Amino acid sequence: MAVEWAITFGHEEMRLLQAPHNDPLVVQLKIATAMVWRILVDTGSFVDIITLECFKKLQYSKKDLEAVGTPLVGFGGQPTYPVGMKRLSVRIGEKDNSRTVDVNFLVLDVPMAYNSHPWASNSQHG
Repeated sequence: MAVEWAITFGHEEMRLLQAPHNDPLVVQLKIATAMVWRILVDTGSFVDIITLECFKKLQYSKKDLEAVGTPLVGFGGQPTYPVGMKRLSVRIGEKDNSRTVDVNFLVLDVPMAYNSHPWASNSQHG
């Protein structure tokens, strides 16, 4: 499905940025019923990830997860087995100018600098 919206940055947002740069894009989004900060946007990732700690703060538990039997490889080169998967609604933008998409998140019980890691290249957004 083609994405019909774009996130853009104007001169005001760019004024403190030194160019060229390779800074990560870290945003806050509404996931399920709460605002979640420290979300890394990585369009080169193959999966959409949310930490178990963040998942629990959204008032979910392991009982709410679908089983996943395939490990992820890439976190230190060792296989990491997801705790499970959950489809959650994500709101992008402000209330009056937003879009809500459903994202299939793999839930990982590993320490991460970010709460979530969405927008994998193969996600089923729509």
